[in-house]
Amino acid sequence: TEAPAPPSQRTDQQIPARLEALVMRCLEKSAEDRFADVHELDAELAVCVAELPSWGQDEAASWWQERPATVG
Repeated sequence: TEAPAPPSQRTDQQIPARLEALVMRCLEKSAEDRFADVHELDAELAVCVAELPSWGQDEAASWWQERPATVG
């Protein structure tokens, strides 16, 4: 079967390359190609988060104003 499309191909939002690689590794068909355990995944996710720019309250509020929650 076909591999899933990377997240960057399914959105207009920018996705850091390292985070996209993490997601794709989680979706690998073969268990040997996925993370060995949650600790390995957590360590890689921590690196991804550390590479992201930090947000202050103003940036977060602006983000939510641009993307109102949909209820229903």
